[in-house]
Amino acid sequence: MAKVKEKTCTVTGLTLPTSEFYTNETQQDNLHPYCKEVDNYRRVTEFTTPQLRRAFNAAYAIKGHYQS
Repeated sequence: MAKVKEKTCTVTGLTLPTSEFYTNETQQDNLHPYCKEVDNYRRVTEFTTPQLRRAFNAAYAIKGHYQS
């Protein structure tokens, strides 16, 4: 399988370089489904996936970077 250079974060919906994702050998592409920023935030807050989506949608909407 060829290496993917970009991947879409399943929480934010943003397409980022694969360097922005942790490795996860249980995934087909060997990358975690969440980007590093989201995963680090999840570890600190212990948010569920829906809580993460709401938090990041609100944060990116305020910054003007992302809206779902």
